[in-house]
Amino acid sequence: MSVIISLLIFGFSVYLFMVTLNRIKKLEDGVIDAQLKKEMEGLIVEFNAAATRNIEMLEQKIEEIQRLIQRANQKIFQLDERIERAQRPVVVEKIVEKPVVSETLSKPEKQRKAVSRERTEFSSSDKVFSQKQEHELPLSRDEQLKQYLLAGKSREELLEMGFVENEINLISFLLKTEKK
Repeated sequence: MSVIISLLIFGFSVYLFMVTLNRIKKLEDGVIDAQLKKEMEGLIVEFNAAATRNIEMLEQKIEEIQRLIQRANQKIFQLDERIERAQRPVVVEKIVEKPVVSETLSKPEKQRKAVSRERTEFSSSDKVFSQKQEHELPLSRDEQLKQYLLAGKSREELLEMGFVENEINLISFLLKTEKK
């Protein structure tokens, strides 16, 4: 009988051991779940912080790119203006032709030539062009450039006025050859 009692006590102890083990597993699962939740929350917070940093960096880069695009558009516009100025035709024939004085000119042509000679007179005191007559024809682009060069304007000033480098070089060359 002591063997039966010992077997009953052993069986009862195994039963209590199994019940206790199940309860311990359930408690551990709750603890593990809580730890897992903490770690997951930590990871989510870290991912959110990294995503926020990345978004801020992207916004800064987008702003920088927009500024660069604006500068590029301005440069393109300036280059288009320069190309347009460079592609304007230079009337070489009118510049190169020397005035031919002949007796066969008609009276209106003689008056027009006289008016064009008297059209502008450069005032050296205040460096402005004064008009002698109010009803005169305006100077051609080449004549204006010639007057500006004779007045001592710099290349930069002439470029800002809208003249092209080729025009300036051509008129400068012609003025030098006329002086010789």
